[in-house]
Amino acid sequence: MFVSPHNFNVATAADREPRPDFSRSTAAEVGKYAVNYLKTHIRDSFHLRALRRQDQTVLIQQQSYVYLCAGTYNKFWHTFTTENFIDHTDGVRSRGIGHSVDICMLAARVIVENGYPGPVHIYQINGDAEGFVLHHVFLFIHVNRKSSSAESHMIDPLIQMLSEDEQKSLIGATQPQTFVMDDCVSHLYCMGLDEKTGEGRFLSLPDISKLGMGPVATVSLDADSKIQYFPYPV
Repeated sequence: MFVSPHNFNVATAADREPRPDFSRSTAAEVGKYAVNYLKTHIRDSFHLRALRRQDQTVLIQQQSYVYLCAGTYNKFWHTFTTENFIDHTDGVRSRGIGHSVDICMLAARVIVENGYPGPVHIYQINGDAEGFVLHHVFLFIHVNRKSSSAESHMIDPLIQMLSEDEQKSLIGATQPQTFVMDDCVSHLYCMGLDEKTGEGRFLSLPDISKLGMGPVATVSLDADSKIQYFPYPV
């Protein structure tokens, strides 16, 4: 049965909230802010439901409606313009739903739109795992030269959307809100969707053959402090 996409709650508008100033914040500080922001603004996700073994039918309809309204339905995110990126993340934020890439995009936007000079890179994990379709993105937040720290940090929005108990159940530990590149093998996991059942699980990086990861898009501010979205060719 089709459920009208209008029949779900709308999240609080972002412009009603006080805006922080990240112009001199560290990568770790803005990463933690983004993680906490997502936890209060994203109420549901296709990939979270896959991990929780929950039905995704209605949510897929709702997400499709968000993309239709944003003008990004059936558009591959590697082909987004900056305008597409703004409209897409506006829809995700206002409705409070999105898959793992949507969540990652919104986290990047929240960091940059509040004055973080960035850049913020959206990274994708690639590789092979028998019986699974790999699908995982995370953020690499480049060091802010105006801050007191000289370190870049990473955040994994999808895993951070899970409760501590869920993290322990799915990855056997709790993932830090932010971590540095040197610790990525210890803290990064890749979500895989079972080819037969569609259920999700996390794979450790050593379990993935032909492992690769790299930036697929960058979000930053231009000289006029306007958001810029730059996808990379695939």
